[in-house]
Amino acid sequence: MVAALLAIVLGTWAGGGLEEVPEEGLPQVPADARIALGPYDVAIQGWSISREYDADMLEIVDADAWVVVAADLTGAPPRSTTYKSDSVTVSSLETTAYPRIVDPVSGDYVGYLHPGVTTSVLILLPVAKADAATLDALTTLPALLTSYTYTRHVLSGEETWLRPQARATVQVPRDDTVVPAVEDDA
Repeated sequence: MVAALLAIVLGTWAGGGLEEVPEEGLPQVPADARIALGPYDVAIQGWSISREYDADMLEIVDADAWVVVAADLTGAPPRSTTYKSDSVTVSSLETTAYPRIVDPVSGDYVGYLHPGVTTSVLILLPVAKADAATLDALTTLPALLTSYTYTRHVLSGEETWLRPQARATVQVPRDDTVVPAVEDDA
């Protein structure tokens, strides 16, 4: 077991380490194109920034605003899966917490994506004040899509979605209508 682990570490080191794929080498796809990411396909519809949507949760995740990305996710076989937090990210942006995916109508958290079922979602990326101000000035969002491979885990033997790999970039046009209207509780 130790020899196998040592071989993996040395092989990774000799191969250049765990380097990130540069975004400029990735294909650029249209925003509304359906892209296979492994556990699900994604088609991004638009994005906006919001400080009003789910404001209570913004305080909990210590963020100033949400980057709200509207997308359709279609689950892929062989089984239902959860959303992978790095599937849709924004180039050069560090979020303050993990993203949330919610139903655009009810605002409820979307827990699972099922094979063959298309689910419309809002991907909520929590961002700090400085990043929110920078993003608020953009008309196009530079998104990075990451895919996964269905494979057997080397230790447990369980088959699951592993091995994230940058797949494509998308220039998503801004669409402030993707954020549902916020109703006052008063």
